[in-house]
Amino acid sequence: MGLRGAFTLLGANALLGAAETDLGNDIRSYRYRSHRVHYRADTAGVLIVQILHHAMDVPHAMGSGA
Repeated sequence: MGLRGAFTLLGANALLGAAETDLGNDIRSYRYRSHRVHYRADTAGVLIVQILHHAMDVPHAMGSGA
């Protein structure tokens, strides 16, 4: 499965990813290979917020770090 396949999977199963309440309201994350796909899910679908490599400082990259 490629990255587009992961997006399709999330679109069909929006609650598949883990809740990331420390990153903001309704942010979820899904591990794809060496990356994390951060997204929001609502009744309209899934919005990909950011894709980060696992070695990155997630709170800083998401704008919620000091």
